[in-house]
Amino acid sequence: MNESIDPFPTTPESMKEGARRMHLQVQVTADFGTALEIELAAMMHERLTAFRQRFRRSKFQLRMQSSLKYVVALGLSLSVAMIYLDSISRQSIKIDIAFFILFSLIFFLTWDMEKFIARRDNLVKPYWGWLARSGASSMLRMAKKTWPFTAKYELRDDIIAYYRITSTGSKLAWTRSLKHCYLSGQHATLFYKKETSLYPYILIMHEAPQELAQYLDALGLPCLNSTQDT
Repeated sequence: MNESIDPFPTTPESMKEGARRMHLQVQVTADFGTALEIELAAMMHERLTAFRQRFRRSKFQLRMQSSLKYVVALGLSLSVAMIYLDSISRQSIKIDIAFFILFSLIFFLTWDMEKFIARRDNLVKPYWGWLARSGASSMLRMAKKTWPFTAKYELRDDIIAYYRITSTGSKLAWTRSLKHCYLSGQHATLFYKKETSLYPYILIMHEAPQELAQYLDALGLPCLNSTQDT
């Protein structure tokens, strides 16, 4: 069944002769989807890496790192004092020794903070990779249920309508406003509500990004080129 509803609102701006218009169309097959999912996972991983770098440079994180050694030193001093006092009063010192071992372990692990952060990052690296792949798979969840199909995008100024065209006809999937900022890839362009956002609110699939990037630049939307810009 063909979609007959006009997704574009009729406004004085849209009726102007100079209104921007553009059409995009791409064949979404299983092979295209597999390559796209790999690319989306890489783009997600870039966003997660940028998030970790921002957090590491945040004032809160720097204060935590600078105060950690003082807290550990205080904990070691208190645990030694508790061991001494409890041994004099002939009370059990098992808990005191446990605290001493705990603070000693934290002290040695965090003595060289750079090495500690590097070890921590290596331990959690598989998790960040899984998170990126999971996010990419989630973005393509509906497409996987439908492909092969043709993805068609109609753009008028800052409004975009997305159609899925299958053997049974054309169906309007959604209509969105193009706002905020975007990240451009070879087979996908992602839109984010903020430069620091992790997950996009719009995914546009395409064969090549140049034409769409020029259109978005004409709208004045900022492009998030890579991790360095975020």
